[in-house]
Amino acid sequence: MTTDITSASQLQALLSEPKLTLVAFYRTSSAFLGTMDMLAERLASRIKLARCDVRNNAWAEQQYQIVIDPTFITFQGTNIIRRMQGVEELLGGLKDIGTAASDAGGASGSSSAAAGNDGKWLGAPMPANFMNLTPHVELSGLDIMNANPSLGDMRVLLADTKPSGLAGKAPADSVDWVESDTDEQLMLLVPFQGGVKLHSIQITSVLQTPGENDDEDEIPSRPKTIRIFSNTMSILSFDEAEERAHTQLIELAPGDWDPVTHTATITTKFVKFQNCSAFTMFVVDVEREGAEKVRLDRLRVIGEKVGEKVDMAKLKQDTE
Repeated sequence: MTTDITSASQLQALLSEPKLTLVAFYRTSSAFLGTMDMLAERLASRIKLARCDVRNNAWAEQQYQIVIDPTFITFQGTNIIRRMQGVEELLGGLKDIGTAASDAGGASGSSSAAAGNDGKWLGAPMPANFMNLTPHVELSGLDIMNANPSLGDMRVLLADTKPSGLAGKAPADSVDWVESDTDEQLMLLVPFQGGVKLHSIQITSVLQTPGENDDEDEIPSRPKTIRIFSNTMSILSFDEAEERAHTQLIELAPGDWDPVTHTATITTKFVKFQNCSAFTMFVVDVEREGAEKVRLDRLRVIGEKVGEKVDMAKLKQDTE
């Protein structure tokens, strides 16, 4: 059965349960109706289906940024996990939808501030209508400058596990955090597998309290000033980052950090990150005066997928 959506409150009620929901937003196209009927037959026991005529629901067109007729959005609860524009994209994504529906069927539906819509560890609650984009980072294109080579590398920041620092002990086999090397500055490049709308960045930095015999300057601090550069196809040098105009400047205050998860959430200027294929994050300075190093334990990126996988090697060639 396919539900006809006629109000925002009706849609929110439909999405209030953890079961997977596929909603077709349309204007005039009727080509998708047969596909929806087919889905109803194949996945009726595992997925909820709905359709919304945006001509009569302007709120939906604005809230979910409907441009292509029809646009299909898959929700897990109120979180968007996939957007498909046109019937062809929907047909190409049927296998993934079926798999996600099966996974959702086995979920308990419980949630916490540190659990994402993909079940991975998060340091802060997920904002409504967005997804955890961290699994869609292009790992082969990650880069970092001024990181201590004897500690964790860039990939540990994207690990889907809870930081060992929050448990008060380091893992036996490796260090799962990053520290700067020669000073408190750090440069990180985060490329995506395709274009995204970047809503927010979660930064986890486990605060360390200096011991009685510790040199306080050597104890790493949390970041304070951060500059974000959108659509950088390669990592910026420190000189470039100082001279180049940033896309967004962030000044983190002590009150911005969650006292339990040691995580701060940076909400982007959303209109400036609408088709973001990569970004560089420049940690300029740190919170504790006199500290000579910065520490990062986890990095999470939140938003919405909008494009296909990017060939990072080709993009670098095109920009050189």
